[in-house]
Amino acid sequence: MNAGILFGLGAMLAWGTMDLVAAVVCRKIGDYRALFWSQLVGFAILIVAYFFFGQPIALDKFFYILAGAGIIDIIGYIYFYRGLSVGLVGVVSPISAMFAAITVLLSVLILGESITALQVFSIILIVTGCFLVSTDIREFLKFKSSKLAEGVKEGLIAMVSWGIMATFIALAVREVGWFMPILVMRVFVIFPFLIFAKVKKIPLKFTSNKTLVALIAFMAILDIAGFVAFNMGVSGSQAAIVAPVSAAYPLISIFLAYFFLKERMVLNQYVGAGIAIAGLVMLSII
Repeated sequence: MNAGILFGLGAMLAWGTMDLVAAVVCRKIGDYRALFWSQLVGFAILIVAYFFFGQPIALDKFFYILAGAGIIDIIGYIYFYRGLSVGLVGVVSPISAMFAAITVLLSVLILGESITALQVFSIILIVTGCFLVSTDIREFLKFKSSKLAEGVKEGLIAMVSWGIMATFIALAVREVGWFMPILVMRVFVIFPFLIFAKVKKIPLKFTSNKTLVALIAFMAILDIAGFVAFNMGVSGSQAAIVAPVSAAYPLISIFLAYFFLKERMVLNQYVGAGIAIAGLVMLSII
């Protein structure tokens, strides 16, 4: 199996598990607080890791590319959570999870990558499966278009933002290694979000609950682990391959929610899981 696919699976597992933990934390302290504190704790972990894996990074184009990636990433998060607050989870989540389609397109156009027809078909299966597994089609169809529109715009912005961000990371990783892009990008996630929270008067008070503190730390570790796996994947393989595998994280979060939160899946989610797994298997053997 291609090493890039293995690293992509690692990112998928980490981010999918993080989603489950994030769901628990968000229900206790709110979306924005969970996002900010997990990002800040992750940054603290990265500062410690810098003494083991870090290296100087010149103030050249890659620094600015990573700064842009961080800002674009937090824009994606802000619109993602805004979409969840005004629209339907079953609309916003599957649309945003299709960011891999943007990354594949940009990887071919900007990074000069090439993929075969069978790989394209496998990627389509993965993206389609993730869309189906992330939503309840019955709920999706029964709402009026005006209600859907409230979440569609935000989901599309998150999708495009994360697709561009993943491409920027791939571009930088190949020049400066797998670690520094995570650290530099995180700086430009936290500070723009602080400005956003200040302008919007969003309370970011930390929690004193020890269980929640442990879960926030776990979120941070999983988030970093996902980026480490993704960056290692794109450092030696095509972003057009690694991104779709990584973006299949809804498979993990849906199944974990089934077992731990007792959330039940509907028929189209089972079908979507099967389609996505078939795409992953096909991509790994061609």
